[in-house]
Amino acid sequence: MQSITPMEFKHGKLLLLEGVPYVIEEFHHSGAARTNPKIHTRLRNLRTGHRVERVFAETERLPLAEL
Repeated sequence: MQSITPMEFKHGKLLLLEGVPYVIEEFHHSGAARTNPKIHTRLRNLRTGHRVERVFAETERLPLAEL
């Protein structure tokens, strides 16, 4: 299964989190030079349609979902 880091996020990318497919609707980077950068995202669950907000570390690896 292919995976990406949060630094490679793009609008419309599909992620597989806990076995559920999500689409990236929005994301932005935060963090200063002395702190670890974080990527804040707004994701839509493709099964239920609900939106969730989640924060990822820039070094985390996440699986891509395939439709």
